[in-house]
Amino acid sequence: MFPLSDSVLNNVYFYAVLAIVPLIFLLSERWRWLAAIPFICFVILVADFYPWQSDGVNKAYAALAILTGAAILVALFLGTCLLILIRRRLYPDIQIPKVQSRTFLTMWLITLMPALIFVAIDIENQRVPDAKCRNYGVEFIVSGSRFIFLPELGVSFMAKEPRIAGVRFYNYSNETKHKEDLKTICAATQNGLQPLNVSYGVSISSERFVLNKNLICNIIRQNSSVPIQICQPEMVDLLNKIRHFRLSKVHKHPNGTYFPKPGYQEKCETTKNGSIQCELAHDFSKNLILEISTKRLDNANEKELLADLKESFNAFDELFKHLQIKN
Repeated sequence: MFPLSDSVLNNVYFYAVLAIVPLIFLLSERWRWLAAIPFICFVILVADFYPWQSDGVNKAYAALAILTGAAILVALFLGTCLLILIRRRLYPDIQIPKVQSRTFLTMWLITLMPALIFVAIDIENQRVPDAKCRNYGVEFIVSGSRFIFLPELGVSFMAKEPRIAGVRFYNYSNETKHKEDLKTICAATQNGLQPLNVSYGVSISSERFVLNKNLICNIIRQNSSVPIQICQPEMVDLLNKIRHFRLSKVHKHPNGTYFPKPGYQEKCETTKNGSIQCELAHDFSKNLILEISTKRLDNANEKELLADLKESFNAFDELFKHLQIKN
C-alpha cells in the first residue's frame, strides 16, 4: 500500500477541499458563502499544477509554479479562518455550533463520508499485491515472441488482451507514479502467472534503464554467467545519449506496404538551432523491428553520433535476446 502513488498524493488537495468545505459551512451560520473559498483554492491549484505535468516542461519552473499555487491555497484558507474568527468576535450573539457537541461532530462525520469514500477507492486502486508480477517480472507476448520483462525496466506498451480495459499506453514499472498500471497488469496476468499480449510493441526509456542499470544487471547475472555488453561500465555514457528503444510489431497495410519497414534503416535530423537527433532500425525477428533513437543533442557530430547509436543498438539487441524466452 505504501508509499502512496503519485495520483493519490495529487488528489490530497481534493480530499482537503471535501473535508474543509462542510466544516466551514457548519461553523459559518450566516457567512456560508465562505465555503466557496476552498473550491476557489482548489480550482487555482489544479489550473496551476496539471499543465506542468508534461514531459517537456522545465521542472525547475514547474516546482516554482506548484509552490506558488500551494502558497495561494494556504493564504486563502488562512484568510477564511481569520474571517470566521473576526465574525465570531463581531457577532457574539449568533449561535455557532460547538465543536464539542455530538450533533456537530455527527454532522461533520456524515459530510466527510464522500471524502473518505474517495480516499478508500484511490488507496485500493493503487494497492499492488506482493506477487511475482511485482517482484520477478511478467511474460510478454509481442507478435508471437515471448519475453520476460522486469518491472525495473519500466516497459510501456499498448494492451491487446481484453483483460486490460481500454486502449491506451500502460507502464509496467515499480515507480510510485505507475502503481495503478502495475495493479492492472497484475490482475490481467493473475499476479504474473499468465502471459500478457501487447498490440504494437514495447518501449523502454533509456533514462529509466540507466537509473536501474546496476539492479537490472545484477538480476541478469544471477540467471546467466554470460556477460552482456549493456552491463559494461563504459556503456553509461552511450546510454545517456539515447532517448528510448522499442520493439515494434510489423503491420501490413491493405495497400501492401509495411509499417515499420523491415530491413536496416538509419536517419538523422538537424533542427534549426543545430541540435541533432538520429534513429536506427533493424529486424529483430521475422515480425519484430528493433528501433532506437537518440535525444536531441547540441554540438554533436552526425557520424560520431551514428557510430554511438550503432554500438548502443547492438547492446540493446543483445539485451532483448537475453530476455527472450526460447521456444
